[in-house]
Amino acid sequence: YGYNGDIGDIEEKTNFIKDKFKASEIPVPRSIRRWYTEHILIERKTAFQICFAFQLDIVQTEDFMRRICLMRSFDYHNMEEIVYCFSLKHKINYCMAQEIISSMNMVKPDKFQAEEPVYTKFLENDIENINSVDELVKYLNENAEIFEYNNATAYHIIQTVWNDIAKPEGLAIRERRKLYKAFDDEDNAGKKSRKRAE
Repeated sequence: YGYNGDIGDIEEKTNFIKDKFKASEIPVPRSIRRWYTEHILIERKTAFQICFAFQLDIVQTEDFMRRICLMRSFDYHNMEEIVYCFSLKHKINYCMAQEIISSMNMVKPDKFQAEEPVYTKFLENDIENINSVDELVKYLNENAEIFEYNNATAYHIIQTVWNDIAKPEGLAIRERRKLYKAFDDEDNAGKKSRKRAE
């Protein structure tokens, strides 16, 4: 991505990254040097800023987030990250992405509570078909309620498994009976051995 200096020179690498941030008019993170000296993890928001500073595309961003930052890429239940995704895809700079975000009624994801969830794949497909900033803002503002929760798929899988386990004669009840029987057998065996000892 343009760095031709000494890979072991922390000062040079740090200055190179700072210059990329400044050229893209993105606030320079204070912790750049510590990424190399203390091996601290890059914060999620900073990771996206790096993607903008280096003008990465969607595939490069996903790869960077997964392999370098050790985190998933875009959270499609997070309105801010949808704007980042759209902006990187359409080569919109970070400053403009921030303007788009400030023009919306932002909703932060919370614990899943909806009866009819909208799964990430559906959101991803919807976003994929949006081609203008106005369309994106309209879509996000009109559908804000579907961005109020995260992990709907995981929630439903866990709920389905739990319902199966907890039903009458399900695994939980059967295991409880076995556990009580084992304790009773152990307790009875203890009583018999005590009687013999007397």
